[in-house]
Amino acid sequence: MIMYCQIIKFEARPGAVTEAALKKYIKAASFNPGFVHGSYFVPEALPDGSVPPGFAIGTRERTYFVQLVFRTSRDMLKHVELYHGDDLNLLPAPHHYVLGKYIEDLGVEVENRYQS
Repeated sequence: MIMYCQIIKFEARPGAVTEAALKKYIKAASFNPGFVHGSYFVPEALPDGSVPPGFAIGTRERTYFVQLVFRTSRDMLKHVELYHGDDLNLLPAPHHYVLGKYIEDLGVEVENRYQS
């Protein structure tokens, strides 16, 4: 079974109310009939307390990753079209996202990388 995913990374501005926006974004995705899963997290610090390397993480405590999973690429792209356009963007800007697909347990194939 193939499932399609959207992974988004952004760094919240100091003092911004971010978790409410993330919950609203995932809730909006859940109305898509092809929606499978949605979650978000802040990356964990390394054992020495330092910021994990990679992914261009600035301030770890303000960096969020959001994952949405859909049954088809069409469902995923429809969500991107609805919630990442100029008319309606539910996530704080700027944010970066990657669209890809899961193939069984083989991991993720990255297809495109977009920035808004």
